Amino acid sequence: MNFDFESWKKQLREYLYNQIGSNTISYETFKDVINTYGELGSELQQILEYAYKNAKGREKDNIYKLYKNFSYQNASDMVNNLSKLGYALKKNENYEKVVSALQDQAYRIIEKIRHAQRSEVQYMIFRIFIVNKKEIPPLLSKAFNPIYSDELFKTFIYSFLSGILGKGGEENE
Repeated sequence: MNFDFESWKKQLREYLYNQIGSNTISYETFKDVINTYGELGSELQQILEYAYKNAKGREKDNIYKLYKNFSYQNASDMVNNLSKLGYALKKNENYEKVVSALQDQAYRIIEKIRHAQRSEVQYMIFRIFIVNKKEIPPLLSKAFNPIYSDELFKTFIYSFLSGILGKGGEENE
């Protein structure tokens, strides 16, 4: 079976440009495309891991290298996106109480992060959202996924908090 990636990309581009040209494009359309792109990246990483575990010989080494590079890129993107998320919440008036509570608890959260106490960090952060009746952003939930190493977990949550605690700027918008 052969999949035509070029045709698939062309079809997506044409769909988006047609929507723009007919002035029927919406925020939701772009949001759905971007979310699907992110989901596809995560799924592809899982497929690469599966392929690596089942490959033999030289192919195994090559697929492993590809998997590691791809997973590092995904992790890097997630770090940037978590920082942007923190900054966006800080700028959103609807999340003022959440941001204030996160800022008030920052030292305790950072200490828990430092000791890789995932469940305690997750409890503290999620409790703040729940007490303030705010939805927990899916990207933030993803940072607690046990597939990530303790070091990546620390980096993810530090990045999120840097957006909340930092001065921020146009580079985060």
